[in-house]
Amino acid sequence: MLRSATRIVPSRALSLSSKVLAEASAKPPVQVFGTKGRYASALYTVSVKQSKLQEVDKDVKTIKNLLETNKQFNEFVRSPLINRLEKRKIMAEILQKVKVNPLTANMFDVLAENNRLKITEDVIKAFEEIMIAHRGEVVAVVTTSEPIDSKTQDEIKQVVQKFLKKGQVLHLKTAVDPSIIGGMVVEVGDKYIDMSIASKKRRLDSLLDLPVA
Repeated sequence: MLRSATRIVPSRALSLSSKVLAEASAKPPVQVFGTKGRYASALYTVSVKQSKLQEVDKDVKTIKNLLETNKQFNEFVRSPLINRLEKRKIMAEILQKVKVNPLTANMFDVLAENNRLKITEDVIKAFEEIMIAHRGEVVAVVTTSEPIDSKTQDEIKQVVQKFLKKGQVLHLKTAVDPSIIGGMVVEVGDKYIDMSIASKKRRLDSLLDLPVA
């Protein structure tokens, strides 16, 4: 009985357990749907398995910056007029110049090969979404009728932080939608708080439409 209780776990079982744990840790912490999600999730998984996530995350930021600051690169990525093979070759040369990790280069090579470089921005956003979850951050989207300054953002952060659990980190995103007229709409996880003037106006209009007793 004592011998049975103290039996050493076979090395094969240990290696199997290690493999299961490794695969579980490599799985994206959040599911992103669609084609963009498949590419972003594949990049995340292979980066985690090869312990290159920080390098790849830095690469993705570099490519995002290129899209935002280099008009030629942005137009090249979106252009349907360039031959697929030529596009693949040019993309490889660009990534070589900015010295990205081979994992990053390979993912964009697959995008180019499949004639999907036009969704580069969407893939980057999907990867960012996965990384936000990886870091334990909670995304809060604040929509206003006009852009808000940094002071107002800080004030909103202090209020929204109260919705989070201990240890969670807030990642605030802002959006502009003139149709809400004024006020703001706040989305935190599954919470939706509508404090817009448009919403108040709709409620008032519905009250006015009620028949007078």
